[in-house]
Amino acid sequence: MPVAAIDAGTTGVRCMIIGKKGEVLSLARRSWDYETLESLEIAKAFDPSHFWELICSVTTEALNASGLADSKIEGVAATSQRHGVVFLDADGNELHGGPNIDARGAMSQYVIEEAVDAGFDQIILVTRESKRSIEAHFEPHAELAVVMNEAAFEPQHGTTLGE
Repeated sequence: MPVAAIDAGTTGVRCMIIGKKGEVLSLARRSWDYETLESLEIAKAFDPSHFWELICSVTTEALNASGLADSKIEGVAATSQRHGVVFLDADGNELHGGPNIDARGAMSQYVIEEAVDAGFDQIILVTRESKRSIEAHFEPHAELAVVMNEAAFEPQHGTTLGE
């Protein structure tokens, strides 16, 4: 049973085609990078469309190198350790791709823990686009907010955000 195994890792993506006896028939790999935001060096983002192009590219290359017709692949296994979330708009277009190597959450946790340890029982984080410290982690994304707000009130979700 030939299988295509796709591994989307921290530094790149690879596809390995495994033969009926467990032998490696082919392997293709591409590196990928994350964008570091100029305004906040610990913030990371990625281009979901570019990542998808690389996944398709390595899969096609590995399949071609294996000598097998695509119809001979009987299974596909996929794994990804380092990818967080991709937000889509109502039309399925990517709004933001955020990997889990983005360290802004750690800064938020640190500030909140420090405030709690200092005796504060209420914490208010004021956000706006011009802020570039911890608050940037909570910076609003106007288009994403509209999409999520609309989705929260659609009947198929069974509830609203406030319930």
